[in-house]
Amino acid sequence: MTSDADRKLERAGSRGQLFAQEPSQKAFGVPSGGGYQITASWQTALGNDGYIGVIIRILLNGYITERIGMKKTRVLAHITITAFTFILVFGQTKELLLAGQVLCGLPWGFFSAAAPA
Repeated sequence: MTSDADRKLERAGSRGQLFAQEPSQKAFGVPSGGGYQITASWQTALGNDGYIGVIIRILLNGYITERIGMKKTRVLAHITITAFTFILVFGQTKELLLAGQVLCGLPWGFFSAAAPA
């Protein structure tokens, strides 16, 4: 059952819908043709930066799990994803969203590595 939760949390990492929403475009975009648009470079950065954290965590996952055990590692991942999500929810700048997504990538890396187990 916990494995199912890990798989669902791992898949919940899609953030591409954020850029299409008008409030997000207005808050994080630049004026463009009578509206606002988030620049392509920021869309790329915000869309892919979570994978940096995922890669780091996958590389460290075996070491962390071996040191503190699978159960404690899983609890730690759930606590950190909850904490780091607040950065994404309350972030007011693109830079803060970027940092929040890298940090959220760390527990996503655990969910990716632990889901098949």
